[in-house]
Amino acid sequence: GGDLSVYRKLYTFAGLLADQYLIFLVFRVYRRQVGLRQVNLEGEAYFEVTRNEDKPFVVHTKYLDIEVLGTSFNVYSYERENVMEMALISGRIKIQTCSEPSRVVYLKPNEKALFNKESGIITVEKTDNRFETAWLRGDLVFRSTTLSDVLAKLERRYGVNIHLNDSSLANDLFTGNFD
Repeated sequence: GGDLSVYRKLYTFAGLLADQYLIFLVFRVYRRQVGLRQVNLEGEAYFEVTRNEDKPFVVHTKYLDIEVLGTSFNVYSYERENVMEMALISGRIKIQTCSEPSRVVYLKPNEKALFNKESGIITVEKTDNRFETAWLRGDLVFRSTTLSDVLAKLERRYGVNIHLNDSSLANDLFTGNFD
């Protein structure tokens, strides 16, 4: 029950909500069921969640559910992207796939989970949280990223279309920062 709050943002939304979680949201749709510690997300968001063992906080995406007790983490979940990412900044999170057979992984700080939507495979790797939260500072940071992925992120960030005249460059790797 409760009211449904819907935010469609083209810019960053940041706020401390009544049930004590902080959210930074960029580009896409965020729905929150009032009175529950649950959100549905398409896009990228950073959460800082107050611990409440009796009422876990859950982020629902189309492919994964992310359950936390008290933590900070980043979720990257765009519909047009083949891979979803969840990076844990502090605390502990449980990630469960929504499709059968259901798979569960737990993350520790400085780890991130990558979920391939096509294969259904979820993997865990070490990460640098400064990189994972760079967008909160307005930075775009790329590490060995294909040029086609760099251009897609620049298109999304600036609301423009970028055409690559030489498609043979699409898989070339780029490392650098835009701030």
